Amino acid sequence: SSCQLRWIAAGSPNPLAMQNAIQEFSRKMEDMQTRIQTSALKLNRKSVECTLKCFDRHSEIKQVEQCASKCQHPVESFQNALNNEGKNVQNGLQGCFQMCQSKATGASDPQAAMESCGMQCIKDFEPNLKQFESRAQSLLTQAMSEF
Repeated sequence: SSCQLRWIAAGSPNPLAMQNAIQEFSRKMEDMQTRIQTSALKLNRKSVECTLKCFDRHSEIKQVEQCASKCQHPVESFQNALNNEGKNVQNGLQGCFQMCQSKATGASDPQAAMESCGMQCIKDFEPNLKQFESRAQSLLTQAMSEF
């Protein structure tokens, strides 16, 4: 989506405003990702601690591997669910920009139409970041409960 965002800004009659909006949106996304990753450190630690205990509890390699695999499951489930949520957000934003491209094609001033629509996509999608972060925290809580 950032590639598409740059394209919109490049074709914009007011590229500076669009670039600023894109940079601000990107900064908010990065900040959110950092908060989620920081929150996930506890989950990763629990997984590593669980895996270490596998070596204390079992002496056969197959048992250790099975135990360690169970310890990794909550982390893998969390990461998969988070990736799916992220794809949903990205697909929604891309869909909005694709709609803008379609609308701009028939407009009297396609660049201005694309900028206006693209700026609206960014504005409309900002609340989705908070929802995404909230869902990520719920997924994390769910994953932590597996330990």
